[in-house]
Amino acid sequence: MGAFKTELKESKILKIVFDLPGEKVNKFSTPVMEELEKLLKELMERNDIRGAYLISGKKDIFIAGADIDEINAIKNKDEAYLKAKRGIEIFSMIEKLPFPLVAAIDGACLGGGAEIALFCHFRVASDNKATRIGFPEVNLGILPAWGGTQKLPRLIGLSQALDMILTGRTLDGKRALKIGLVDALFPHQVFDEFVENFIEDMLRKGIKSSKPKKKGWILKIIEDTPLNFIVFSKARKQVLERTYGNYPAPLAIIESMRYGYKKKIEKGFDFDARKLGELIETDVSKNLINIFYLTEAIKKEKGVKGEPKIKDIKRAGVIGAGVMGSGIAYAFSSVDIPVRMRDVNTTALTNGMKSIASVYNDSVKKKRMKESEAYQKISLVSPSLDFSGFSTADIVVEAVFEDMDVKKSLISELNNILKEDCILASNTSSLSITEMQKSYKFPENFVGLHFFNPVPRMPLVEVVRGEKTSDDTVATVFALSKKLGKTPIVVKDERGFLVNRILMPYLNEAVLLLEEGCPIEVIDSSMKKFGMPMGPIRLLDEVGIDVASKVALILYNAFGERMKPSSKMEKMIESKLLGKKTGKGFYIFNGRERVNEEIYRILEIEKKPFSAEEVIKRMTIVMINEASRCVEEGIVESPSTVDIGMIFGTGFPPFRGGVLRYADSLGAQNILKELENLRNKYGMRFTPSPLLEKMAREGKKFY
Repeated sequence: MGAFKTELKESKILKIVFDLPGEKVNKFSTPVMEELEKLLKELMERNDIRGAYLISGKKDIFIAGADIDEINAIKNKDEAYLKAKRGIEIFSMIEKLPFPLVAAIDGACLGGGAEIALFCHFRVASDNKATRIGFPEVNLGILPAWGGTQKLPRLIGLSQALDMILTGRTLDGKRALKIGLVDALFPHQVFDEFVENFIEDMLRKGIKSSKPKKKGWILKIIEDTPLNFIVFSKARKQVLERTYGNYPAPLAIIESMRYGYKKKIEKGFDFDARKLGELIETDVSKNLINIFYLTEAIKKEKGVKGEPKIKDIKRAGVIGAGVMGSGIAYAFSSVDIPVRMRDVNTTALTNGMKSIASVYNDSVKKKRMKESEAYQKISLVSPSLDFSGFSTADIVVEAVFEDMDVKKSLISELNNILKEDCILASNTSSLSITEMQKSYKFPENFVGLHFFNPVPRMPLVEVVRGEKTSDDTVATVFALSKKLGKTPIVVKDERGFLVNRILMPYLNEAVLLLEEGCPIEVIDSSMKKFGMPMGPIRLLDEVGIDVASKVALILYNAFGERMKPSSKMEKMIESKLLGKKTGKGFYIFNGRERVNEEIYRILEIEKKPFSAEEVIKRMTIVMINEASRCVEEGIVESPSTVDIGMIFGTGFPPFRGGVLRYADSLGAQNILKELENLRNKYGMRFTPSPLLEKMAREGKKFY
């Protein structure tokens, strides 16, 4: 059975349904493209069709794009060039049809799906919440080579097109209509009927295809004259500021768009095809595609083996209305789960509700949701000074002070409040789940659920399995995390779990470099150039010097000398320089953010010259070493889980593929040699893990 089915209506309007057999989504593979070509050739010869529309047979999906497996299987730039040219050749047939073809977009329309829509004579979208139109190719380290880079700026304008393609951002139907990407927006419930009426209307008016949205004279001068070099220069500058040139795809997109915008579109298509060939051979693209596969695999996982019983979470409770607690309450409300948020004082609850409201208000300002929707979501959060309402909760997450005695006391109190099958989860970042669950009378229902700050933005959740945590509990919170829009990983119950255990040696090394005289600017700028989203010293200020110090001490007590924290952290706490929350830390946050130059005097540090190369080497090698220990000790099941954890939990540069894929690019023998040199110079914190020593001897890799 083929992917395309046709139905000619009495009105002589042809309905073309794309419904790829055996797949949850529609995607373009070589066989599908060949079938499309055959269909278009047949339609060229028809004289009984007045108009047609392409619609999806899948729920909430129009077309997800090209088949990633085929992209990943491309062997060289010549093959990539030919595949891109072939796609353009087939899509271009649409423009030569003897009748108008409408792309009827009801659901996700991404990549190649958005590109085929650009070749259609008209585009209409539904108001379905699942309708999102975008070009995410940049996230795979490539560019839209089936016409997107050339046709989109001609339709919606240069600036809008650059923004969409460079960010991979998707638009809902309303926004797509506003910028001229689609010609009409219709109700989801009666979409087919409205599409057919639209075609009749266009035929009646004699309009053969949609026209680009008219530009104001200022925009016309800026975009459609030689002055457009300003637009391209600004885009390039912004890309370099954001990526430090580590990602070649955004720069290639700008180059392609600039080349094609001033020439015939066919030349632009050819330029895109050649650029695709160059990009697809890069390690960056290969690493980004690997990350795509890893995240897709998590979507299919359950967190445990076998067939666990996954509980439906209908009501939730959160204890603690601080930054983490309010963030977790927001996460529940965002997916329409009513949540009771409890704290011990009114001020904390008021601030927590304000924090939740501010996230929703921001979404309203950015037109991601209506004001009425935001109000409805906020109303799902019920603040409380007591535990009323908690007896009906299916899950309760505690986010109180990071102290074992405080948490165990709270858990004991909850024994007489929560129902028997309620899951109790701790948001602890480093304390033992096994120890905590001893205080819960249903230990099989106790689990770690470690969110990262800020909860609304950070995608990772660590699901921490205690000694007595059941498979059903792990599977339930794993599924719940995905429902909340997070990427969950299951980790063993050891101090620091995975992310903090690898992150803390990295942050500590930054302070030790500072202690030796390396300027703060050099440390932070070096790691940002490496690809980290924020410098480690600046990150310490964001986390809070006191919080970071507490976690560092927990890890020091657990793992000994190799985790010994710098004494300078205590001096920062004594000086009440706690970071952003107090307005001063390593940086000053009052007014313009800047380095706190007083730090060098307070910590008795004399600045010395350090190279970026030395900083990057020391900072990354401690992460690699600790990550290898986590694999060796079975903290996670595989190296890929380490990489997902560090990318989504700390922002480790995706283009490098993750900590351990980056380690493979360096080679175990080279890493071992560097660690031994650094150990001789700086001490035992650089002692190589037994696994790295073994890998170096045997010439093995993590992947």
